Amino acid sequence: MLQQQGEVDMDRISDIPDPIAHHIMSLLTNIDVTKLSILSKRFLFLWGSFPVIEFDVTNFSGSIPGRYSISMVNRFLDHILNSLNLRRLSSSYILSEFRVNVYPYNIKADDRFDEAISIVNENGVKMIDLNLGYSEYKLPDTFSSKWCNVLRLQGFQLDLCKLIRTCPLLRTICLTDCIILKDIKVSSRTLNDVEISRCKVNCITINAPKLQSFTFNSGYRTFQLGYRSEPCLIDVSKCQEMTYLSLNNVVNGKEWIEEHVYTLRKLRTLILNACRDVQQIRVSSETLKRLEIIDCPLSSTTIESSSLEHFVYKGAISNSVCINKFGNTKCIKDMSLEGAFVTDEWLESVIAILSCLERLRLHGCNQLNEIRVYHEKLKSFELTKCIGLKEADIDTPKLESFVYQG
Repeated sequence: MLQQQGEVDMDRISDIPDPIAHHIMSLLTNIDVTKLSILSKRFLFLWGSFPVIEFDVTNFSGSIPGRYSISMVNRFLDHILNSLNLRRLSSSYILSEFRVNVYPYNIKADDRFDEAISIVNENGVKMIDLNLGYSEYKLPDTFSSKWCNVLRLQGFQLDLCKLIRTCPLLRTICLTDCIILKDIKVSSRTLNDVEISRCKVNCITINAPKLQSFTFNSGYRTFQLGYRSEPCLIDVSKCQEMTYLSLNNVVNGKEWIEEHVYTLRKLRTLILNACRDVQQIRVSSETLKRLEIIDCPLSSTTIESSSLEHFVYKGAISNSVCINKFGNTKCIKDMSLEGAFVTDEWLESVIAILSCLERLRLHGCNQLNEIRVYHEKLKSFELTKCIGLKEADIDTPKLESFVYQG
């Protein structure tokens, strides 16, 4: 009876449909999945057909957070290579995702990791996500992929121009804490999303007719000074399908920003964060729907956008900016001002213009003294830390939420 019951239980495991078994495997760590594949031929086949492979050093047996161990890293690299070789022998299924997280440890140049990357490319991997922290690992010169369309790399040295040429289907590329060996001058018919963060690069020129999103953070890591920023010549004006532009720590000047906002005719979202060399700015766009200005030392700004619906401002220094003019911006539904130099009269006049306003947040606007908020559509109003405020007269029949903190 016991033998028959065991056979029944084994049949139940064997009869699990592949999608359900893959879902079960997705809930396990890669170590546990590997153990199962060794103990069971059924799970060996399933592991070989599982479309996602992930290796995380923080979940690896023997790793100690915050403590670097050469022997542990060597075991981790052996585990990656052995697991991929096992998969290569057991399956011809295409791999959709390959992820490796080694941070906070480091990997120097190592043939095992090069071979691992080569294996997943041979297996038709569609997405590669490799986080090596601050390793400055040099991507193999032979790296190429006919199928990869998403590439996320952290802690690499690489030639981005060559990388894009050798990955003809690449749509998304995200680089963090990388050393770009040459100026970025690329043309691509497939690129849709580019994000470059904390990478040392002097020039970026992109001609990509399908590019919709571009994010750039100019700060890069140095051992002596921590993160620092230097001017970077950027030209994405030929990317006429772009709808999202985010600039962080950029020091290219207001003329560059104003020109690109005007040139990119389909731009929907603009985010300016810690752009230190911009004192005055004029944002003029017929398509812009969301504008965020954060920690920029502005003395004045003028906004002219008939489609704008969301506006967020956070001052670099408390009460550091006077928003001089909202021109033709009646469609704003959501406005948040933090640390802005605005007066009672200015606020009252702007609220009267913004006929579609539904959400208003005022935080640390210390020049406000006696405000009057009259609006027929306002639903949410937050009034916090405005230390100069003495009186607030609020008449909003549709108000659903009100938050006050003195």
